[in-house]
Amino acid sequence: MTRTARTTKTAALCFSLLLIAMLLVSSLLGAEAGAQAPVKIKIGYGELPTDPTPLLFEKKDILKNYGKTYTVELVQFRGGSAPIPALAAKELDLSYMSFPALASALLRAKLDLKVVSGLAGYAPGYGSPYWVVLEDSSIKKVEDLRGKVLGTNALGTGIDFAARAMLLKSGLHYPKDYSFVEVTFPNQEAMLREKKIDMAVLIPAFFYRAKAKGGLRVLFSSLDAIGPSQMLVHVARTEFLQKNSAAVKEFYADYKTALKWFRDPANLDEALDITARFTKRPKQSLKPYAFQKADFYQNTEAVPDVKALQKDLDLLKTLGFIDQKIEIEKYLDLSFIR
Repeated sequence: MTRTARTTKTAALCFSLLLIAMLLVSSLLGAEAGAQAPVKIKIGYGELPTDPTPLLFEKKDILKNYGKTYTVELVQFRGGSAPIPALAAKELDLSYMSFPALASALLRAKLDLKVVSGLAGYAPGYGSPYWVVLEDSSIKKVEDLRGKVLGTNALGTGIDFAARAMLLKSGLHYPKDYSFVEVTFPNQEAMLREKKIDMAVLIPAFFYRAKAKGGLRVLFSSLDAIGPSQMLVHVARTEFLQKNSAAVKEFYADYKTALKWFRDPANLDEALDITARFTKRPKQSLKPYAFQKADFYQNTEAVPDVKALQKDLDLLKTLGFIDQKIEIEKYLDLSFIR
């Protein structure tokens, strides 16, 4: 081989080695950048402040991990079953969900989900939905609802089933003995006062305002109907949890920090300011209940009441909504909040 050929071959070899080295460095840098990129968690949320999730990320100065290991993309849904199609299409990673929706997601949609935290429920000493009638109404007890038209936020929701359970205790069966009309929460009071429905259901966000106007009488509450309940939970796609375990744990570390801050009486005034600004509601309308015992119960460690949740799911079988028992322990993964 001539000296020129050897030189050319050596140069080609050096160039190849240099190229390989550059590719390796580039690959390592890319992998490092990819590892450091925050995981985007797409979250479905419901009625505020019952579901406070989006509010918590308005207080970024107390969040240690936000923007570092995770970020959030928030989407609001009306009704506890509305997130099911989005979860099925992988357009959501984590979402609020009512217990009837959870049953539907597991048994009908057959989604691979895990209950990862508690969100809101009914407990003695705390607020809940209230079923109200006009003060001058002839309806004095539950039995008087026979043949009446009742308002519900949506058929198949937890609130809907609580009402059915209460009426069933009094021997009234749906749909033979009464009927439902679906009415959004903000319109329930007006529909009742206009006598378009005989009974309305009001959650705390609307109950205290309606009560202040007078002319209404509480017939029963959700605690009367079904007792303590884990009405809302957070669920997540199992696949997403497996791929992003560390980010989800750090998300929940921040979530609990912020939730405790919002539920601290010392921070109530600022919490109400944040909520009023986010929801575009008057602060005065939030004062009677938001982040207080007049609202739904929330465990500040995000721990669900598993016993109550199992009871809620058993109620669905009693009412004929599902035809098999759901053992909720099979669908729990509370490692992220612990």
